Amino acid sequence: MNQFIIDKYEIKFEILLVDGRKEIQITSDVIPYFRGYFIKKYPEFLLEEVLPEINKAVAGQSFDEDGGGVYHFLRIGETTSHFYTDEGDEFPIPTSDLKEILLSYIEWITENNLENNI
Repeated sequence: MNQFIIDKYEIKFEILLVDGRKEIQITSDVIPYFRGYFIKKYPEFLLEEVLPEINKAVAGQSFDEDGGGVYHFLRIGETTSHFYTDEGDEFPIPTSDLKEILLSYIEWITENNLENNI
C-alpha cells in the first residue's frame, strides 16, 4: 500500500458493521466527490479494465478517458485526471496518484479478504 499517497489525500479504508454484516467505506478528507461508490468495484475489474487505461495514459498511448464508462465522475488524463460533478465542479489529481490509490484499494481489499463485501 502506498501510505504516502493515502496520507497525502487523507484516505480512509474502513470496515463498518451494519446490521450484522461488514460494509466497506472509503473516504477522503481532501478529494471532494470521493465518498460513496468511487472505488466500490471488484479488484479484478479494476486490474483488468481501469488500470490498463491509466497505464496507457501515463505511457502516452491512446486510452479511454472514462475507464470504460465505469465512473461517470472521473476523467482520466495523461498527467492529470479529474473528479467532477454534474454541476461542473472539478478536482484535479495526478494520474500517477490515482493509480496508486486504486492499487492501494486493491491491496486493502485483498489483504482483508473483503471481496464478498463489495
